[in-house]
Amino acid sequence: LTGGLEARWQPMAWLRVNGVTGLDFASRTDQSITPPGLIPDPDRRAIGNATSNPYSLYTYTNNLNATASYNVASDITAQTAVGGQYVGERLRGTQAFGEGFAGGTGSVGGTTSGFAVAAQNSDVITIGGYVQQQLAWRDKVFLSGALRGDDNSAFGQDFSFIYYPSASVWWVVG
Repeated sequence: LTGGLEARWQPMAWLRVNGVTGLDFASRTDQSITPPGLIPDPDRRAIGNATSNPYSLYTYTNNLNATASYNVASDITAQTAVGGQYVGERLRGTQAFGEGFAGGTGSVGGTTSGFAVAAQNSDVITIGGYVQQQLAWRDKVFLSGALRGDDNSAFGQDFSFIYYPSASVWWVVG
């Protein structure tokens, strides 16, 4: 399941604000059944076994940015953009295993021995933000500089934002 919502707002002729939010959801179940007697094995595989591993995966995204466009001089225009991002990833899963089937059963719930159960739960959050400045001379020569910072909960508490600077110059020929 994938869903999203976008909102655009232009409160002034020179200012645009854009927000996007979304949810991605996936559900998966991995199951296997080895019936009793299918694999003759002195190491107990002859009694049969079953596994059931259901997982739910959620990804939440939120982006918000604003761009201001203005004139610096008669032939120089500028754009200043700022924005932020939030991504939350949630995983919920269970692994179940059992051996030896009770008569008439064929699932982990019908096993009689060798039980093993584990759970996997994780929440990972990434947040980021950026600021970008662009200058244009007569729509021919452009200069841009930006700085983005990101942090992720999987890096631990002692890990701070990582910054990514960017700079570019380009010329439109023609």
